Amino acid sequence: MCLVRSGITLFEDPEPLVDKGEKMLKEDLLPLVIIDESEEFIFVEMLKFPLLMCFAKDRNAKTSYSRDFDF
Repeated sequence: MCLVRSGITLFEDPEPLVDKGEKMLKEDLLPLVIIDESEEFIFVEMLKFPLLMCFAKDRNAKTSYSRDFDF
């Protein structure tokens, strides 16, 4: 019998992501880490996961969001 575990988990901070990824690797699962363009820095510990996809922002393009809100 094969038990398939799947799902998506979103993390705001890199430390819990690394903890969960390490647990998955110990269980012979392969985590896929996707980092979107809003991240300014990459936590070095995340680079140890074999499936890592990063999106970089185009410095010349305007973003559809802003971290600075004018209220």
